Amino acid sequence: MGGRRKREEQPIQKEDVLRSIQKAEGRSANLHQLLMEFDATPTARRQLKDILTQLVRDGKLHQHKGSRFEAPARAPVEGTIILHRDGYGFVVPSQKLAGLDSDIFIPAALTGTAMNGDKVQVEIAYRKPGGRAEGRITSVVKRARETVVGQLRFDGQVYFVAPMDDKLPAKILVPDALCEHKDRIVEVEITRFPTAAHWPAGKIVGVIGFLDDPNVESQVIIRKFGLPTDFPKEVEEEASALPDAINENDLEGRDDFRQRNTITIDPTTARDFDDAVDVNVLPDGSFQLGVHIADVAHFVQPGSAMDREARIRGTSVYFPDRVLPMLPEKVSNHLCSLNPRTDRLAMSVMMHISRDGEVRDYSFHNSVIHSRERMTYDDFRRSLTGTRPWRAGIHQSYRRSAKSTGLRGSFKSGGRRAAPSTSICRSQC
Repeated sequence: MGGRRKREEQPIQKEDVLRSIQKAEGRSANLHQLLMEFDATPTARRQLKDILTQLVRDGKLHQHKGSRFEAPARAPVEGTIILHRDGYGFVVPSQKLAGLDSDIFIPAALTGTAMNGDKVQVEIAYRKPGGRAEGRITSVVKRARETVVGQLRFDGQVYFVAPMDDKLPAKILVPDALCEHKDRIVEVEITRFPTAAHWPAGKIVGVIGFLDDPNVESQVIIRKFGLPTDFPKEVEEEASALPDAINENDLEGRDDFRQRNTITIDPTTARDFDDAVDVNVLPDGSFQLGVHIADVAHFVQPGSAMDREARIRGTSVYFPDRVLPMLPEKVSNHLCSLNPRTDRLAMSVMMHISRDGEVRDYSFHNSVIHSRERMTYDDFRRSLTGTRPWRAGIHQSYRRSAKSTGLRGSFKSGGRRAAPSTSICRSQC
């Protein structure tokens, strides 16, 4: 044959045929389109027809008149979309999907009107080897935000807001903006969400100020992440119904650690104190360390309005000029704050520690404590280095404690009482 070599044919893969139809417009294609796409030779024509027959038989394709094959739409998957600044994104499914080991990739052209953080429904177009998948957004179930914070700018033709969050569209058009607000940080309500052909649009609902204005940064973060600044009415009512101070009934069944020389150590600006410590020297030279955590659960019952709100907030958020507490102030700054010279309920762990720092034993206790002093990190550091003496009151308290007999009972794992001890301040104060 004059040295001519016959072209080696590569077999057509079933997965490639199915993927081709799933990606086609309307998720369908006729036989002629498929033959053209796979550049099918006579041998490959027979192979392609066999594959299509198998896919129809397996229910993965529907066959219509005119040799048209359609991939049935899959049930949509619900999840949260995380968008990249370049437009594409990933949907994190709300529930684990069988055979899917990663998030669902969404090309930039198929994100629809979704914005970063929205809860969406996604149709999986096809699955890739290794448990990966690609799809398109079919609908937005719930918006992550109705407003966006950004800087009002003018591009020579129209005013727009440039969001502070770089995962949001670069522009939100604001045709009715006032020129006097130019360059200020504003909050804009979305009136038209983005599409492949249009920028989102909105209207200004709040003016925060210039970037270099005091406290503007805190306001930007609060509005950017939609942080709650007020508590619901039922939460405030539940907190108001709590007593102003602990009573004798609250002490029932608790170990009394009020005679221990307990202190809190926190930053200078701290407003609530949720942990306290004390250290005593035992007769054999080892140490007894007490760590006490505010017993929030005594006041916040599971399933209560305060409990539900705390679950939503997740944490207290601290700013240089304010704090957004997880619990109402009566709980976070009063009843559950280990304030100095005040009886407070706690969960305590008492640890027996060798001179080499080895924990020999420990026990947990529902307790009542009495913090002797509210100390800052700087105060404590200076006290340890001898550059600042401890306050006279706590100094005397340690002296008195050193002469006392200490708490009664044995020191065993799971025990209810701590061992007698000699104050560590005997050798240091």
